Amino acid sequence: MLQSQWGTNLNRFGHVLLMRAVIQRVSEAKVTIGGAVSGSIQHGLLVLLAIEDADTQEDIEWLSGKIARLRIFDDTEGLMNRSLQEVQGKRHA
Repeated sequence: MLQSQWGTNLNRFGHVLLMRAVIQRVSEAKVTIGGAVSGSIQHGLLVLLAIEDADTQEDIEWLSGKIARLRIFDDTEGLMNRSLQEVQGKRHA
């Protein structure tokens, strides 16, 4: 990952990456729109993601891959050492 002179992350084209994500481990979560449930998950990650027109498909794939590989789930020793993929967690997009 490239960085600008101000420490801002840049993609391979030198564009500033402004995508932001708030990530929370959940035992269950659901999204409701207008009072109707549009999706739900058990044991996984709830991700609130902000993107803009300048974000490319490549940017989105990079960030989603990074999130899926975060080692934030407990292993057998209780250490945060397993990823969403390893615990077979769910995500709702």
